[in-house]
Amino acid sequence: MIGKSIKFILKSRWLVFVAMLICGISLTACKKEPVYESLSEELKAKMSDRIIHPIVMRIDDSVGASYFYIDDTLSVVYQPSHKQKNITICSNANGKWSAYGYSMKITEDKYSSYTPDTALDSSALKEDYIKPFLDFKMLSENKEEKSMKIAVNFAKEREEWTAYLDDKNFVKFERDIVPTNIFIYDSSTKEYEVVFEAVTEEVENADAKMGQMLLDRLEQVTGKKKK
Repeated sequence: MIGKSIKFILKSRWLVFVAMLICGISLTACKKEPVYESLSEELKAKMSDRIIHPIVMRIDDSVGASYFYIDDTLSVVYQPSHKQKNITICSNANGKWSAYGYSMKITEDKYSSYTPDTALDSSALKEDYIKPFLDFKMLSENKEEKSMKIAVNFAKEREEWTAYLDDKNFVKFERDIVPTNIFIYDSSTKEYEVVFEAVTEEVENADAKMGQMLLDRLEQVTGKKKK
């Protein structure tokens, strides 16, 4: 009896050890995902999380795709097209914002610098593209698709958008009146890092000093040293 008891105890301990090992190898398997009572609650939680981290987002519209990096003292807008690439950077030093522009035609191999006539700093970008989706009114929801029809104040107008929460990498907002999609990435995902790194590499090609500044932010956010 004693021998059987010892074997049972050893077997139980072994099973516990294996369970702990599996949990250690795959944290996502043991990590409890937040449970939300509604899609509206989930959207508020995710957007509240986005605003406290450096923001990486993409906007697709009739002009093409635009990629953004936004934190409290630096904003970068990268706009590639089939004709040329444009980069606009706003940097805050000692409380003063300065704007820098870079442009390169597809047929060229080097960026040219210029001073932008207008440029949006971090506060203005957040005001235009982030805050409207923090203060929304839900009109309807589709729980199967994890989507919501919402009303927001956008571009000084009351507009209807559709919010999609079905992808763990980003929250997607689709504008109803014109073809516009906004993707705001989750800072804990690989896709956030991939977009951030791609923008950083393009800025490095345009201006080494600005590229290093953005590279420092990338390494700080991801915790990874880039070559």
